[in-house]
Amino acid sequence: MPAVPLLAEIDEPHSTLSGPAAKKIMERALLVFGDVRFERLASISVTDLYNI
Repeated sequence: MPAVPLLAEIDEPHSTLSGPAAKKIMERALLVFGDVRFERLASISVTDLYNI
């Protein structure tokens, strides 16, 4: 799945998260819940998240 829809999926219910908070949620989605859709996004830097 492309990065933008995944970011929107995380961001919308949380009312526009900060970059570090969004990254933490994506890491947790992958590591705790095993959601492999977040594998790529969980490993990128916060700076790269802001660039997306």
